[in-house]
Amino acid sequence: MRHTAGLKIWPPCRRLIYLIDDDIRAGIADSALPLVYRAKLVALELSAARRLEPEAAVILTTSPALSARSRRLHPGKPVEEIAPAWPVEAMPEIAPDPDSAPRSGIALAPKAAAPGCRIALLMGKSHAQDAAPLWHPLAGLLSRRPDITLTVSGNLALPRGMRDHPQIERLPALDWAAYRLWLGQARFGIGLVPHLASCRFNAARSDSKLGEYAMTGAAVLASA
Repeated sequence: MRHTAGLKIWPPCRRLIYLIDDDIRAGIADSALPLVYRAKLVALELSAARRLEPEAAVILTTSPALSARSRRLHPGKPVEEIAPAWPVEAMPEIAPDPDSAPRSGIALAPKAAAPGCRIALLMGKSHAQDAAPLWHPLAGLLSRRPDITLTVSGNLALPRGMRDHPQIERLPALDWAAYRLWLGQARFGIGLVPHLASCRFNAARSDSKLGEYAMTGAAVLASA
């Protein structure tokens, strides 16, 4: 999956299946992405792709755009598209008691807002430019509606005037297992997916974020 960092000895295997969920080459050329993230794509993902793509018996991708790109790069190579799967059916119908300890051990400050007045912007560092156009309208919304809270991923930098806003919750950086547990208990009214800055790189993204928000019961407001 993605790269082979940390793999010192190549294990014996009958065949290689290469799973990639980003358009690596588009990301490297995309000035909307942080420079450090583009450097990582060069050092890890592109280096691995140049070795794994030719050797792979099949390439697995996670979006139609990425599948098309892989077929153009490797004509004749089997390319299959897979869809993200989230256990939405396991989501409890009743939100947990906010006074109870969360299963993940991550507790956000309690707020007075009703569940339908909670907005989530869950994005990584690579989305900084995507989220930038939202800060001004969100600041205006919060000033007009004191009953609304905004939860933002902790690794997404906030503008100076919003860093200590009383209606904004910062989700601490979590590893994958803790994030999954947190999603299972989080509840939001609206989930934001603003893929506004990057073009080819964002076009190849999967629908995984929709599944994340489905876990929280949120309606999704997204760019194309």
